[in-house]
Amino acid sequence: MGSRHSHLDNGGYSFDQAGVKEEDILKNLLFEELERNILTSLVICLFARKVYSREVIIEALDSVGIKVTNEELTKTAKEILKLKYEIKKKLGYSLDSVKIPERFFQTKTLNGKLDSEKAKKMVEMYKKMIEEL
Repeated sequence: MGSRHSHLDNGGYSFDQAGVKEEDILKNLLFEELERNILTSLVICLFARKVYSREVIIEALDSVGIKVTNEELTKTAKEILKLKYEIKKKLGYSLDSVKIPERFFQTKTLNGKLDSEKAKKMVEMYKKMIEEL
């Protein structure tokens, strides 16, 4: 559901392969998107995302005279994500208008077929999570 409609905004494409529990999927999606906002804002290549832990980012910023805490990084990531969705809203996009193509519910995944009602509920839950940032 990335804020740019991009597979680069979160790692959702890999969750079924990694065995992420169903109840953790949305939490992980949001966490991934926040982390990637930090990385892309610092012009860090996402291929190197495993190298740049929060500690490494804080240390790197400190080395150039920018003092930042872990909490400040999280706050900034949330502000960026909120801004992305505000821009999308002004441009006419709404998570309420998300329509997942029927073919997504016909193809088996590692965990079986995706249920359309469950997917719709997940979109609603994700929207609420974004609104609560």
